Amino acid sequence: MRALRRDDGHFQALEGVLFATFLLSVVVWMATAPTVGPELADRDAASSAFARDVLQVLANLPGDAPFESRLHQWTTDAIRGDVSNLSDWINRTMPVGGSWGLYLDNGEELEIIYETGTPAGAVQTQDILLYPDWNYALAFATLDRQPATTTAQTMNVKVIPVQHSYIDREAAGSVNFTNGMSFVLSTGADGILYRNGIPPEYPDALTGFDAPYTTSSLLDFTASVLAYASEPAATYNVTTSLPYETIDRTVYSVHPTYVADAAIQTFLETPRVSADNNGKARPGETATVTYNYDAMPLALGWTVTSREVHVYGPVLGQEVTSGTLSSSSGTWGWAVPRSALYGTYVVEIRQTIGSGGLVQTLHDVTAFDVLRKGVDEPVPPVYRAVLAIWFEGVD
Repeated sequence: MRALRRDDGHFQALEGVLFATFLLSVVVWMATAPTVGPELADRDAASSAFARDVLQVLANLPGDAPFESRLHQWTTDAIRGDVSNLSDWINRTMPVGGSWGLYLDNGEELEIIYETGTPAGAVQTQDILLYPDWNYALAFATLDRQPATTTAQTMNVKVIPVQHSYIDREAAGSVNFTNGMSFVLSTGADGILYRNGIPPEYPDALTGFDAPYTTSSLLDFTASVLAYASEPAATYNVTTSLPYETIDRTVYSVHPTYVADAAIQTFLETPRVSADNNGKARPGETATVTYNYDAMPLALGWTVTSREVHVYGPVLGQEVTSGTLSSSSGTWGWAVPRSALYGTYVVEIRQTIGSGGLVQTLHDVTAFDVLRKGVDEPVPPVYRAVLAIWFEGVD
């Protein structure tokens, strides 16, 4: 049987039928929604039917990616801060005075994705199952500034691959850089890929991530590579051969007079931050990480000017919270909201050091999993997407 392509007329016909059905419900709703008094029950029923039809239509329309619904795509966009498509699509048929909100229900509490106002009066809701497929890789370099030189400089790159919201323990691929930097994996300790700072037991140099990812911890893959930066560049980015998006969280730069500090590179090859409680937390609990940079070797004249913690969530690595650290060692905790989405949360310790006008940023990472209560191992999450409809000033 021939598979349907996304540009086939079949999809266009399906979209037309679904949208025609949706418009029919809109006509009924618009005829009853603004009404108050004896027809209140009719209005509420029409509002509920409208919410149901919106969810069903969006769940059945294909998104831009294969096997992705438009509901999945636009919910993901909204979580990342872009609600334009979702808002435009719903607001085209929303009667005057109507408001709406979209939420994800994790089984504990609703996570607000987007609201056009504060729910009030008779709020009508409908829900539908949503199976998110969030796959990506977060990349961090140990140091974000490199010298402009033709001499090879060792640079450590940490990549956290995530598939179906959790760390992908079967990931395999290679690390590449763009715009002014070329990275090669060579033989010996300078070119090998590390797991938790310890070279894996392979006789030859690797050409990519080691797989399968068998370590019991949730720490990232770490690649030690040789960097050549003969051409100064304002920025450059990490890419990988992984089959999903790589999100580079480091702002790199090349400085002609900066000399790389090999001692700090070596010190940070072994992560100095780790997630407590076996890297597991649940909604409503406090997730903690322990860090220790007391022995970090700073070159003469360099001082630490700031220490920050940043937490990135399972929806394509968007930042969910941040804070500051007042000491070089200790424990930092985050109260996981009851509405938190399930998946891997990456914790970055970001330290800034300076000397004579030069600034260098250091990156160290760990991760913990937010799991459903009663579950001890990562399971691809399922949510209920909830659409609420209400009218301002109408009870």
